[in-house]
Amino acid sequence: MLDDKDMSTEREEWATIKKNTRQHAGCFSWTSDRHRHIEEVGVVQILHESLEKCGMVFFHSPKSRGDSKYPPDCEALSPNGERVGIEVTELVDSDSIKASKCQRHTQQEPWSKSYLLKELRTRINTKDNPPQVKGGPYSQYLLIIYCDEPRVLHYDLIEYIRSIKFGPTKLLNRIFFLVSSNPWDRPFIELEL
Repeated sequence: MLDDKDMSTEREEWATIKKNTRQHAGCFSWTSDRHRHIEEVGVVQILHESLEKCGMVFFHSPKSRGDSKYPPDCEALSPNGERVGIEVTELVDSDSIKASKCQRHTQQEPWSKSYLLKELRTRINTKDNPPQVKGGPYSQYLLIIYCDEPRVLHYDLIEYIRSIKFGPTKLLNRIFFLVSSNPWDRPFIELEL
């Protein structure tokens, strides 16, 4: 049984979590800009655990690079000890987030295939062409695009992006699309390059 001190600490922790969790598409969110690296490492750890369950692990010991303004967001180690650079980005509808904050109605119909493809390609291109990369050298450089956007999490849209080729890329070796919920056997898709 928890004593009063433990109960107080637990209430404070839950209050912090609630304060820092976004209402719209908030599965992965941690809204404090000062602690963005918490969200990024959490996303990397979720992908790592999912890869592990599937017997597909190719990195371990992920960690944040801190509040550096230069990519990559995180680093990990390959099974043979080489460094792996990991960029993390979110796919979410910013208009829906703004509407949710103001407690206004948000759009619920799925994105069109062309809009989803444009949004994914924009994020991939941005992360594949950074002005500067710090750290390294990296034996692999991957991108995780994470998503809890209800307008994207539709079976037809997810199946559509499975069929698209997103390469060639210059810097990125692998790209993963990580979703909060899905009807498939795993919460990620490795996008084809």
